[in-house]
Amino acid sequence: MESFFNYWGKAGEAGYFHPLPCHSLDVAACGVMLLRTLPQWRQRLERLTGLAGKALENAVFFYLALHDLGKFATGFQNLRPDLLFRLQRRKSDKGYIVRHDTLGYLLWRHRLRAQFFPATGRRHRSSPYSEIDAWMRAVTGHHGEPPDEIERVLEDAFDDVDFEAAAAFIKALLELGGLGTIPQPPATLAATASWWLAGLAVLADWLGSNRHFFPYRSDPVALVDYWQEALDRAKQAIEATDLIIQPAAQGLTLSDCFAESPAGLEPTPLQHWAQAVEIPSGPALFILEDVTGAGKTEAALMLAWRLLRVNDGTGIYFGLPTMATANGMYQRLGSGEPPVYARLFQGDDPPPLALAHGRADLVTAFRESILPLDTDEPAYGDGTQPAGPRCNAWLADNRKKALLAEVGVGTIDQALLAILASRHQSLRLLGLLGKILIVDEVHACDAYMNRLLEKLLQAHARAGGSAILLSATLPHDQTRRLASAFARGCGFDFSSQDRTDGYPLATWLIDGQYHQQPMATRPEVARRVEARFAEQEAEIEDVLQQAVENGRCACWICNTVDDARRRFEELRAKHPDWPIELFHARFTLHDRLRIEQNVLERFGKESEPEQRRGRILVATQVVEQSLDLDFDVLISDLAPIDLVIQRAGRLCRHSRDVEGRRIDGPDQRGTPVLTLLAPPLDRPAWNTLAARRPAWHGCRLPQRRWPPVAGHETVARDEWFRDAW
Repeated sequence: MESFFNYWGKAGEAGYFHPLPCHSLDVAACGVMLLRTLPQWRQRLERLTGLAGKALENAVFFYLALHDLGKFATGFQNLRPDLLFRLQRRKSDKGYIVRHDTLGYLLWRHRLRAQFFPATGRRHRSSPYSEIDAWMRAVTGHHGEPPDEIERVLEDAFDDVDFEAAAAFIKALLELGGLGTIPQPPATLAATASWWLAGLAVLADWLGSNRHFFPYRSDPVALVDYWQEALDRAKQAIEATDLIIQPAAQGLTLSDCFAESPAGLEPTPLQHWAQAVEIPSGPALFILEDVTGAGKTEAALMLAWRLLRVNDGTGIYFGLPTMATANGMYQRLGSGEPPVYARLFQGDDPPPLALAHGRADLVTAFRESILPLDTDEPAYGDGTQPAGPRCNAWLADNRKKALLAEVGVGTIDQALLAILASRHQSLRLLGLLGKILIVDEVHACDAYMNRLLEKLLQAHARAGGSAILLSATLPHDQTRRLASAFARGCGFDFSSQDRTDGYPLATWLIDGQYHQQPMATRPEVARRVEARFAEQEAEIEDVLQQAVENGRCACWICNTVDDARRRFEELRAKHPDWPIELFHARFTLHDRLRIEQNVLERFGKESEPEQRRGRILVATQVVEQSLDLDFDVLISDLAPIDLVIQRAGRLCRHSRDVEGRRIDGPDQRGTPVLTLLAPPLDRPAWNTLAARRPAWHGCRLPQRRWPPVAGHETVARDEWFRDAW
């Protein structure tokens, strides 16, 4: 038996182990079988790598089989001295001083590379080293981060027999795969494609480390026989997951985009356009701007379904600015029979709908895992958790799983992590491969997040993905930058375009062509809002008093949690008979979810007059985006104009009669009035404002966290407010 069978790759208790060559082939088999099972992934990876058909399979087989090359180190094998002696009949004093992922890359670069690619006197630029090194770095970094660049550690970790065994294993792989030489990716695509190859290596390693499908076997076996066994087991493992991609439905109507189709449903101009606009195959970007309540979500679902059909897409991911808005979208897509999201796909068994944010596990009882939990593999002690337990943790971590699920809903930061230097970012990037990325409330991105979104769009377009961006308001310059980033990812030369004035507005980029088209909006959501200013909080109290006496519901949106809490306590102390509630992001999650549900029931689209009558909600920015709320009276602290417009969208949002009942036709509650608590507009001098601070200090503008974190609010500082003015 070959010397490389004397090395363990996985080890459990009581002397059980799995040979390193067998585990290596397990992972390679999972990678190859993912290509065979998911043709949508295969097609896009062929585009990214420049390798087609069998050439791509050969490359994935070979490189993934070398992902644990560093485990040939005696220092690693000596983590189990009993197995080292049992397999190799020797003892060693070598310690495990460097992680095995780094050891694998260093072993390749400083010892094996020269053996398989002898120096020819050519310059480095014309050699295959840089391309192959990029892919070796990608697969050896399968624990979620790239290997370190460390010099002169090989002799401290490896013995000569280790070098010989590793080289023999590579030769055996070349023979097993019928390869004359090491597969070499095209020079122009190797570095870019390595990001997605790294994600494939992580996923394949996690799947290939599950003992339920890949049990340990200590008896020797020929590689050619074990390879066929590994392929069969890999197929079973993938079939047991939620990674199977269902094709898009044959047809979709606008009424399918609602849980229950409204009576007399007529498409809005934006929805009619989404049904009719020409969509050729290839990556496409759509930016939709329309007033709040104009049906942008339904238009996005229609576009997403059409993009899935045209491009054989892998699914959809909704990115929203906060946990509250993500929860709302999750409930919205999961409602109805069958659920709204399931209507986009074929088959009676709908694909999984996953929720991705920091506390998603407390929101709903959707699937906790996608594979059986079974491992006793101990930690290595190097900061990298073994793939067995790491796989089980991942299977229960819906933040990561949501990007791999066919339909995912979550905060936008879960998608932005795909282009940041974060652990397992490559897995998130792979999860978005071929998906329709829908980002709602794009205007909520500040300069920092907008830059990250540009990078994400560029990477997504490079992989052939499409995106739909939704906003009530978006500056022309921001629209142009987002379109330009997407065009760069597609390889288009995006020159400066003449802007189109108009609102609502649809902007789209397909095949390098940039289009903009002004839209009309439906009359029932087009309304005039009267803005009134108040300088004293006492004036706001009068507005609320009048609302309660008239049996109307009111909301006061504050810029900070501290102000919301203070005002709530003061109003409750002065008016104990008022039915008043508080909603912000600093509640414990259990309480926040309960309050959020109560707010949706009392002030949502389907709320009844008895639920709304005379009620007051003091809230923060958690109510201004994506939650379908409808208030009779609205008060807001002074804020940037895009936020003011968003908040105004919660004022008389749906047509109701004077009692608050839903009706068809024009709203009967009179002209909507937005009251802004603001300093005097004729006294901008800081000294004057400071002197009047007790009257309006609650009007502080919301501060943006740097870097921002979706789903969180921050407290503004007086110094920042002063500088802003």
